[in-house]
Amino acid sequence: MPMTKPDAAMAAHLQARIEAISSLHRDIAMLGEATDLSALARLGDGINDRLRELHPKVLREHEMMALREQLRVISEDCRRLLDNFKPFTCPYCGCPTPEGDGLVLDAWGYFHCDGEDAGEECGARLRLDDSGRAIGYINRTLEGDTQLS
Repeated sequence: MPMTKPDAAMAAHLQARIEAISSLHRDIAMLGEATDLSALARLGDGINDRLRELHPKVLREHEMMALREQLRVISEDCRRLLDNFKPFTCPYCGCPTPEGDGLVLDAWGYFHCDGEDAGEECGARLRLDDSGRAIGYINRTLEGDTQLS
C-alpha cells in the first residue's frame, strides 16, 4: 500500500512525536548517569510525569507501556548498583580512595588502586569525581580481563 504524503497538520504531529520519543529515550539513558538514589528517583519521576503528559496525545498505549518497562528495568538496575556502592572506596577491595593532593591520576584520568583484596594487590583502575568518589571503573586486570563498568 503506497504511503500518502502527510498534510501540514500531520507533518507537524509526526515531527512533535519524533521529538518527544527521542527526548524520552535520551532521558531514560540519563538514568545511568545518576550518582545517588535521590537523583535517580528525581529523574525517574520526571520521566514518568513526561509519559503521563504525552499519553494518549503523542504516545500510543503500547509505546507508553514499552517505555515504562525500559524505565523500570534501567531504574531497578541503577538502584541495585547504587545500593551496593560505597562512596569514597574502591568497589573491589573497599579501601578508601585518596582525596586532594593524595589523588594521582594516570593519563586517562583513572586512579590505580593499590589496596589489598584477600592478600593480593587490588589493581582496579577507578574513575573518580573531584571529591574522590569512584564514579566508574575498569575491572581488575590480574586475570587479563578488562571490562568497562
